[in-house]
Amino acid sequence: MTGSTVLTLRIREIVAVQPHYVVDPVTVLLRHEGWPANQKCIHRLCCAEGFTLRHRVPRRHRSARRRQPQRQARSVNRIWSMEFASDALYDGRRLRALTVVDQYTRACLAIRVNQNLHGKDVAAVTDILAAERSVPEAIKADNGAEFVGKVIDRWAHENGVEIDFPDAARRRITPRSSVSMAEYARSALTRIGSSP
Repeated sequence: MTGSTVLTLRIREIVAVQPHYVVDPVTVLLRHEGWPANQKCIHRLCCAEGFTLRHRVPRRHRSARRRQPQRQARSVNRIWSMEFASDALYDGRRLRALTVVDQYTRACLAIRVNQNLHGKDVAAVTDILAAERSVPEAIKADNGAEFVGKVIDRWAHENGVEIDFPDAARRRITPRSSVSMAEYARSALTRIGSSP
């Protein structure tokens, strides 16, 4: 094998593990491993392989993984779905709720409500659920910034969970999560209205 062939195989391994990497981190990683290749060489090899590695990270991260057929839940605690719901308080402040639903039982596993919810909050909720239950095989989520960020990507990689994002033709993947959020809102309003 020639040097560029071995280097191409190593680039394939890196991109398979970290598909969101751009040319700069791949170059840095290869240099740390002792490869004498520069950024232009790595970019040329990536283009020849058909990888879509960019020089800059876009403002909003999207999943770089190839789309797979949508999974169906076959038993309890195998596939979860996560979704955000938003509302406003009487004074105009925004309120967000993260809902986590088991796809098989349609049970709401967790609801986290706050004014600001970020990727680290999503990871904290999934950590709590993983401790109470077991880690699911996959989590269905939309392409929101909280779900495609580095924190959730790291959590999924460390726990062996696949994050299943919808493609353009399949935008609504968690309709039961929305229903659960609506049911939760109705029950919360009923409790608030009936309290003295």
